[in-house]
Amino acid sequence: MQQLGAQLEIDKNERIGQHNEDLERLEERQLLAEHDLLKAQSQETQNVATALKYIEAYCLRTRSNQERVHAVSEEDLKKLDHQRLIQQDLPRRHASAINVLRARQEMDTARRLEAQEAELQQLGIEHEKKKFAKEAEYQKELARLETVIELRRKRLLQRWDLRFEIWRRDWEAQHNTTLTVELEHEDWPPRKADHTISIPEASLLAQYIKAAA
Repeated sequence: MQQLGAQLEIDKNERIGQHNEDLERLEERQLLAEHDLLKAQSQETQNVATALKYIEAYCLRTRSNQERVHAVSEEDLKKLDHQRLIQQDLPRRHASAINVLRARQEMDTARRLEAQEAELQQLGIEHEKKKFAKEAEYQKELARLETVIELRRKRLLQRWDLRFEIWRRDWEAQHNTTLTVELEHEDWPPRKADHTISIPEASLLAQYIKAAA
């Protein structure tokens, strides 16, 4: 369980570090996107101003009497008004585009944070599953150990009963009498306070003893 807990902390720290790097890269991409948008908007503002300048010059410029003044049509004036409207509407459109971009960036960041939080929660869930599996494995090994211990105790008791029966018959034959007294078995010694049992490392029980310790 200590190893699982330590591994969980390592995994969490690694994920958090990776998440921080991802957020930094996301923020850099967002700053670059906003910079590119502002640059494109600045260029658009210049282009609109230049176009308006030429249309105004064409429609409104007066010439000297010696030069022939060109005719300005209604269509030309409509183009001039339209270009002025475009220029007037630019700040609003640019501000709207910036707001949309920043709102999308906030949503991207929020989604990334939610995904990262879900990933950390999943780590915790997987950790609990591993703990449960280890606990089940431990209980299974402990049950197998208790079964092995009980079987060996029964065999020891059977050996004791057999030896006592052999001794009783020999004693009865030697003394020409019948022995009716039954010897009680000694109690098994209690386990140590730390629940460990001294068994050689070479014993097949060693692995189970370690699990039960």
